[in-house]
Amino acid sequence: MGPEFVPGYLELLASGSQWNQVEALRHFVDVDLEDETTIHNALLYVEGLVNQLEETL
Repeated sequence: MGPEFVPGYLELLASGSQWNQVEALRHFVDVDLEDETTIHNALLYVEGLVNQLEETL
């Protein structure tokens, strides 16, 4: 994600609790939490962060 993510993210935050959060993420920042690929990529990202942390310890 880059700078183009920021405006949608700010809109998401401004929407408060007016939206179902899964729908809000999809609408404002094009993140689909119901898509297996999204979840898989998120887990790979977290795995990379854990690996980096383990390397520093």
